[in-house]
Amino acid sequence: MDYTFSKGMASLKPSAIREILKNSGNTIPLSAGNPAPDAFPVDDVRELAAKILAEEPILALQYGVTEGYAPLIEELKKLAKERYGVGSDDDSVIVVSGAQQIMSLMSQIFVNYGDTVITEEPAFIGALNCFRAFGANLVGVPLEKDGMDIAVLEE
Repeated sequence: MDYTFSKGMASLKPSAIREILKNSGNTIPLSAGNPAPDAFPVDDVRELAAKILAEEPILALQYGVTEGYAPLIEELKKLAKERYGVGSDDDSVIVVSGAQQIMSLMSQIFVNYGDTVITEEPAFIGALNCFRAFGANLVGVPLEKDGMDIAVLEE
C-alpha cells in the first residue's frame, strides 16, 4: 500500500541528535539536553502524585481545560509579577508540556503556507520542523556572541 503524506509532513527533517541518542548506551549525551538520571526528584514526584491521587483523584485523572490547571496559571502569573515585575491581571497564560508543543501552537497561529520564518542558525530541530510542517520557508541567520549577525539578517 502506498501512503501519501501532506506536503508539510513530507518536508520534515530527522533529528541528528535523536539518532545519536539511539546509540548512546549508558552514556549521558550532553548534546541532547537530557538531564542526568540522578537529577530527577523521583521521590518528591512519587510523594506529590500519591498526595494528589489521595486528595483529588478525579481532578488528576480527568481531562482539564485546554489552557492548563487554573490554580497553576494563577500562581505563575503571581510569580511573574512578584519575581520579574511583569504581567497584569488581564494577561492570559497557557501551560504547555514543552518547547515542541508551544512551537506547534505558535506555528498554527502565526505561520501561513509560504511565509518566510527567520531563525537562529543553529536552531532547535523541533521548531524548524514545526515551521516546515506549516509550509514555511526557513532562513537561518548565524549567531554571534550577542545574538543574530545583524549584517546577515539585513541581507
